[in-house]
Amino acid sequence: MRKKVLGTLLVLVGVFGFVLLVYRVAAYQFEYDAVSSPVDYGRWNFFSYFTIQSNIVGYIYLVLVGLAFCGVQKVEAAAYNPLFGAFVTTYVVMAGLVFCAGLPLGMSPAFEWDTWAHGVYSFMQIFYHMVMPVIVLVLWFLPVSQKPIPYNKSWLFYIYPFAYSVFSILRGTFGGMHYYPYPFYNAEFFDGSWALMIGGLVVGCLIFVAAGLLFIWIHNKRIEE
Repeated sequence: MRKKVLGTLLVLVGVFGFVLLVYRVAAYQFEYDAVSSPVDYGRWNFFSYFTIQSNIVGYIYLVLVGLAFCGVQKVEAAAYNPLFGAFVTTYVVMAGLVFCAGLPLGMSPAFEWDTWAHGVYSFMQIFYHMVMPVIVLVLWFLPVSQKPIPYNKSWLFYIYPFAYSVFSILRGTFGGMHYYPYPFYNAEFFDGSWALMIGGLVVGCLIFVAAGLLFIWIHNKRIEE
């Protein structure tokens, strides 16, 4: 019974996440700001952020695990795949950590509550970067699956952030609007040094591998107990 209650809660959280995405797109309104938002990149550009992409996969994961907990056998293969869970946990948690680290440095958007629109947007930021990382992290410690994950799979955690980063750099450099979802994808952030930018990209992706390896270790140690 407890498992079904938890499963229902996970499904509700996942669905709620998708509702927030729909609302964000439907209620999009450009607000000009000479510093942080001088150009209107359109409502669909919202999906170009790493946080949003990783959260979308996270919502899918929560729904699948929730349904599996409720006894839906058809989704168990995906829901109980420990490598899938490791990917979700790593990417969602890392996105949250980077955002929170950027708050005191002024690199992450500050929370604003002066209007309804700003309040909802700030709530979304908290949900994406603080609530979801905690949920997937707690779920990872349960653990959902009792199957161990081979440590040599950790290099797979490099693929998505690297591909995402390369696409973002090329899109910003050669795209018509020259949009970079994050400032460190622009060589100007490194005083025009492409070498420093690429070096930072490689190191950043290796951090994802290290984080994935840590979550694999946590999972394997947990099921050994």
